[in-house]
Amino acid sequence: MLYDGPATLAVMREAAPALRSGAVWMQSTTAGIDAMAGLADFADEHGLVFYDAPVLGTRQPAEAQAISSGLLILRRASAQR
Repeated sequence: MLYDGPATLAVMREAAPALRSGAVWMQSTTAGIDAMAGLADFADEHGLVFYDAPVLGTRQPAEAQAISSGLLILRRASAQR
């Protein structure tokens, strides 16, 4: 799990060359609304199907298997796919 939007973008910049166009990127960092446009734009630029599904909860609920995730944004699911 990454800390925030900028950390996520930094990791994806390194990973993107190894990903094929059409690959699904299930982004689970709680990056915040302000970071979503930049992450989704990055996905568009690299032909990735972008889902934002942040995990909600801290370490204690995770250890108790009591975290949840909500699918918030679907972007770049074009008609040709």
